[in-house]
Amino acid sequence: MLDKFEEHTKEHGILPKILQRLHDNGRIFAKADPLGNQHSHEISTVAFDAAIREYQNRNGDLSNHEDD
Repeated sequence: MLDKFEEHTKEHGILPKILQRLHDNGRIFAKADPLGNQHSHEISTVAFDAAIREYQNRNGDLSNHEDD
């Protein structure tokens, strides 16, 4: 349905404006920072490698059965 609306109103750019307004209002009510203002925390490749080793050590099992 939104695809049809977007296609029909494309030359006016209505849907992107609606989506931006929804985003802005939702962010304000949630008291969240605007996108791009957050400080990102990078995960090192060492952490990725450790996660892969743990996955392999568990034979591809993603959960700890003791925690279930």
